Amino acid sequence: MILIGVFIVGALIAVLLFSGIIPGFNKSNSTFAGNVVIWGSIPQNQVSTFINEFKNTNKDKYSISYIYKNPATLAEDLVGTLARGSGPDLVFISDSDIYPLRDFIEPISYSRLPIRDFRNVFIEGSEIFTNNQGVIALPLSVDPLVLYYNRDSYTKKSILQAPQTWSEYILNHQKLTTVDNNSFISSSGTAFGEFSNVPNAKEILIALIMQVGGSFTTLSTEGIYKSGLNGSSNHSSILSAIDFFTHFSMSGKAEYSWNKSLPNAKSAFSSGFLANYFGFASELKDLQTRNPNLNLDVTNLPQVSLTTRPLTYGHFTGIAILRSSRNKNTAISVAFDLANKTNAAKISELSKLPPARRDLLVLETSDPFLDTFYQSAIFAKSWVDPNPNLSKIVFSNLINVVVTRTMSTEQAFIRMISEFGSLF
Repeated sequence: MILIGVFIVGALIAVLLFSGIIPGFNKSNSTFAGNVVIWGSIPQNQVSTFINEFKNTNKDKYSISYIYKNPATLAEDLVGTLARGSGPDLVFISDSDIYPLRDFIEPISYSRLPIRDFRNVFIEGSEIFTNNQGVIALPLSVDPLVLYYNRDSYTKKSILQAPQTWSEYILNHQKLTTVDNNSFISSSGTAFGEFSNVPNAKEILIALIMQVGGSFTTLSTEGIYKSGLNGSSNHSSILSAIDFFTHFSMSGKAEYSWNKSLPNAKSAFSSGFLANYFGFASELKDLQTRNPNLNLDVTNLPQVSLTTRPLTYGHFTGIAILRSSRNKNTAISVAFDLANKTNAAKISELSKLPPARRDLLVLETSDPFLDTFYQSAIFAKSWVDPNPNLSKIVFSNLINVVVTRTMSTEQAFIRMISEFGSLF
């Protein structure tokens, strides 16, 4: 009986060790102690108060150091630092960092965070941070693509409601656009069909294609990301989405309202020339600063009529653990603490973006802008971009040859599939 008891205790300890409940006997990760270095994209002056509060709350468990990094170069800076044998333990990453950092991130195993628990806590779009190995990053915030519109322009044309579908949007667009017989545009309802002067052209086009069922990236059973455009069953719908986007920049088309000679779309919207601007929630402050007198409002991205579920594009931010961390067990503990309900709410407030947690998105807000951002966040989706800069060129080339009528939409799309596939 004594031997049986010893075996039972031994088996129990083995199970707890395997599950991560007991951290193990390795001295380097036997306790949640030591300093954890975090890289993030929230400016130091904005996050310092939160970091200090977080340090004080958890000072008996561990200490942390936060280092700000430019989000545009974060992935590149991190890879270079890791190559030199140094680097942080944790990093705030966006969905665009998943592919370039895939070999440097330590997924949280599903034995430690079951996929069912993940889905219960975080919104569906957050699953961009999961793969067949585990959770790539714990989701923190969402930056959804929305429609900003000029209330004065709408009132002037007796438009009483913001559009919910693209069909409604086109009707409004026709009222808001003025083009003479020489194709001169004196007022515009929509800035589509160009990349050089439309800040979010890539994301808008992706959202349109995703709304009709298009998929850009798939994950194989071996954990390899591949292009999802090959052999798409939604081929004709994708072509229609591309045509919809390009017709606004093709003179002679009924939707014509934009061209490359016009100013940047954000500037055109701020000046009152452009009635609608498709931008992200994170752009609100900039829009308000550019023209404090602009009577703007916001609504969800219009949807395809009779859609089974709404969808918009969104950028997701999460906290990830690096394989190279010398204090991995503590880093995981810090990551879970940062993503809990209390701290996720504080991070959301700092970034002025909707949280990725379901229990925070159900909370009521009196801010009309934030209320719309919360709604859009719930149905936001993203994708694993193999190379954000090069893929933008691929999408830009696609649109350019269609607008200039160098290729048919189908020819351009077939070429684009090949160019896009080579990025993986």
